[in-house]
Amino acid sequence: MILHLNLLLLLSGNSIQVHLMDLIIKQTKKKNVMKFIVIISAVALLTFSYFAGNANADTNMKGNWIASCNSKYTHSNGTYTFKVMHGEVGGCPDDTKLSNLKDKNGKPVWNFSERSEVRFSKKLKHGKYEWSATVNIDYDCKPSFRSTIVQIHSGANGVERPFGPPSYLAINYVGKFRTVRNKGAIVDVPIKEPFDVVMTIEFTKKIVKASYYVNGEHVLTEKDNSKEKSVYVKFGVYRVNSNCNVTQTYTNVKLKKLKYLNDRETEDLIKKYITRNDFEKKDFEKLMELLKSDYSNEIDLSKASKFANNLLN
Repeated sequence: MILHLNLLLLLSGNSIQVHLMDLIIKQTKKKNVMKFIVIISAVALLTFSYFAGNANADTNMKGNWIASCNSKYTHSNGTYTFKVMHGEVGGCPDDTKLSNLKDKNGKPVWNFSERSEVRFSKKLKHGKYEWSATVNIDYDCKPSFRSTIVQIHSGANGVERPFGPPSYLAINYVGKFRTVRNKGAIVDVPIKEPFDVVMTIEFTKKIVKASYYVNGEHVLTEKDNSKEKSVYVKFGVYRVNSNCNVTQTYTNVKLKKLKYLNDRETEDLIKKYITRNDFEKKDFEKLMELLKSDYSNEIDLSKASKFANNLLN
């Protein structure tokens, strides 16, 4: 009987679960040990079922990943798969438009854009965030002129922001990592070989700053001074002037808001660094470099600078 009831609770919808719970509560008024066991077991399963259905392992914030501009993609067992066909125009209004960027002859660099992406359903407010994933890119041709891996987007269109979003990590036309402003790093993008990507975001009233790490190594950092009120994160394929089809997969996708230490915790941390290293006033820059290296995602560096200046003899 216990097994049958447990199975029913697991498979039933919310309305059936409500009726079953009502029945269970009524049974508690009767002194029957066997029925009591059934009640405890059923309640435990209901609790598990609720949290399993409502938990979001991808993020510590409210929200989820949804299609951007009606993009087609698959999501199964934690893996996001984006397949983009060569020459297939994307679903955003700007995807049908000519490039604002011109070549040496004054012609648009591209005539349309291809796209398959998801975006986080909630816009990010000012704060510090971290997005990470394991990425695999599969194509058999010369790279596109530009193809993104992950973006920080303001929601503005090509007219409002003609030179791109606040930041993105992408592949350039020679297969190197690039951002909006830095057209190419010295680091090759692995093809048909999974690699780990971490993007840290520092978002204030004045700037959007993104730093990108690949397989644990810093690759690029860029800063946008557009004073955005909110932004959102997108990942998937957004490319121009492609040369073949591409399949891009993401696993272990996570987006989390980073919490700073409070003032007392920050001050105590600085005191430990000063004591451990016998730092004096002349060592202010050394101290700040250590704090930036070890705790850049956990402390407010502006406040830490003031504390350090006051604490150093």
